[in-house]
Amino acid sequence: MKLNIRRFIILTAALSVLSVSCEKGQKRANTIIEDNLFGIEYDDYDFEAGVEYYSRHLPPKDAPACSEVRKGDYIGRNLDYYINRNASAIIKVNANGKRLASVGVVGCSREFSRELAADGRYDSIYEYLPLRTSDGINEKGVYIGVNVVPTGETSLDSEKWRYHEWGLGAAFTNKSSDKKYPTLCLTRFVLDNAVSVDDAIQKIMSVNWYDPYNYPFEGDAQSFHWMLADGTKNCVVEFLENELVVTVADDIDKASFGTVMTNFTNACMAAEVMQYHGQGYERFDILSRNYDAAEESFAGMEALMQKVWYSKYYTTPERSEEYWLSETELEGYAAWELYHHYELWDNKDLQDQVASDKAAWADKNNWYNDSTSLWFT
Repeated sequence: MKLNIRRFIILTAALSVLSVSCEKGQKRANTIIEDNLFGIEYDDYDFEAGVEYYSRHLPPKDAPACSEVRKGDYIGRNLDYYINRNASAIIKVNANGKRLASVGVVGCSREFSRELAADGRYDSIYEYLPLRTSDGINEKGVYIGVNVVPTGETSLDSEKWRYHEWGLGAAFTNKSSDKKYPTLCLTRFVLDNAVSVDDAIQKIMSVNWYDPYNYPFEGDAQSFHWMLADGTKNCVVEFLENELVVTVADDIDKASFGTVMTNFTNACMAAEVMQYHGQGYERFDILSRNYDAAEESFAGMEALMQKVWYSKYYTTPERSEEYWLSETELEGYAAWELYHHYELWDNKDLQDQVASDKAAWADKNNWYNDSTSLWFT
């Protein structure tokens, strides 16, 4: 896959030119690319030590409403966080004989603050930050990006989705392997090691994976799924009840469950399940409907991804088919129902909630810059 990413090319060049040697030889000094965006280059880091670190220091759980789409040689990627209070980083990892070179994104995280990034202190946040990569591409042209899904969807039992009885199936066990990694490190594992999509799938299956955020109670459950891509192939991979399920796109130039990924598992698309959940359905629908008309170019992908910015929730003044409410659910009504039934929006509780959220978003004391972190990867 060609690296047709103007922004990434510029950022990678900035990292190469401006960074300088730093302590321990593992990372380079931070490069300030723009406000709240920093570049960090690594000649080396210890993956196994990072796995051990995150098994004892689980990062704060964030719940972005992410969207990804592949069209030809372009992949569009939104990291839609509620309020961007913290720093984001472009991570460049150099090849060293043990791993492949790659460039990727670390989204805003509560422990990786703007002040810490600007200060450049060397501590565990920087030492293991490559393992927090949300998406990226390596020197072999292998792309991977991660989105969250509600943990209940990791069970194939639709009754668990309907009644919010969260499943405990977000894992994959290879009994012959002695490697046990948390799923939050899977993106970095693929970038460091995979030379193709098929190779990535085989390498994923060689490890015992567990979901560190997979708690069996409503309201604090989160799992992951991933988009994998190379020059000719695109797919979505998910862990469902201890099995790796791969949805391969028949055509990388057509909208499908293999080329568009939001925040539901592909198994959730069964009609009897979607009516009870549907988180991310409306963004999937918007991307799919606008896919064919999107120009296969940087500008075309940018325009397509702007249609599903999370900030549309706060800035859209009137009802329209492009107005989406993934994170808004009334008692008894899933986002899927709100999306299809405009009359439900007249509910006073919903109107009050939207008004309150808009007011919070408008108060710039609540955030440092744009509330949406938008990346094209």
